[in-house]
Amino acid sequence: FDPWLQTIGDVKALKASAEKSGATLVPLERNPIDAIWKDQPEPPLAPVELHPIAFAGELAKDKLARLAEAIGKDGATHTVLTDPSSIAWVFDIRGGDVPHTPLALGFAVLAADGSHLLFMDQRKFSRTVAAYLTQLAELHEPGEFEAAIAGLAKGSA
Repeated sequence: FDPWLQTIGDVKALKASAEKSGATLVPLERNPIDAIWKDQPEPPLAPVELHPIAFAGELAKDKLARLAEAIGKDGATHTVLTDPSSIAWVFDIRGGDVPHTPLALGFAVLAADGSHLLFMDQRKFSRTVAAYLTQLAELHEPGEFEAAIAGLAKGSA
């Protein structure tokens, strides 16, 4: 299975089904489609725009503070956002990476202590957008996401 495509719930169900038949579910290092698709398009680079407070209804810094408190209250240290609509909502940003939706592709790690991380191709950011986002989170390129998650799992991030 491709761990980038299946949810934890899907993997648990697949493992249970595989074990009933004596099989073992193994995560793939690389998606086989990626291995044979030689002319894949580059990831989209639509500009990221700020979503005005008049439409957002709440400042991103306030949403992030509320979420950080909720994360800590449940005894966790971090939560991971992979859904572009969640990232758009919490950071009050919009993009054009997904056809017919105002979303920018990326990942985020929200921390109970407020040290949030945003993983998004920074070529999408104007100076204004970058300055705004750096007030909310530490900015990283998407290629750094996997190492950051591994660091969280080991307790070093």
